[in-house]
Amino acid sequence: MNLEFKIRGLDSIKNRLIQLEKNDSVSYNNLFTTSFMKKHTKFSSFNEFLKSGNFIVNSINDFKAIPDREMDSYVRRISNFSSWQNMLDSAVKDYTAKKLGF
Repeated sequence: MNLEFKIRGLDSIKNRLIQLEKNDSVSYNNLFTTSFMKKHTKFSSFNEFLKSGNFIVNSINDFKAIPDREMDSYVRRISNFSSWQNMLDSAVKDYTAKKLGF
């Protein structure tokens, strides 16, 4: 009986993983949730985070145009991350764990 439960649990994780693989993109608002932002910054939304850094972002191209050095410096100053990539990686990890039910 215990083995049956474990297998069903793995099947559930497998199904969630299949659903995750179907998504080829995730919005920043879904990655940088209110709880994530409050835990790691003084902001409650990703938009507040961008505004406070004086980043004007109306499109993905605007976001991509932000110089890496400038974003890294800002992230180090206002969060507990050492770089933008570290912050992004952490958000992706949290998002994935939540979607897999961990």
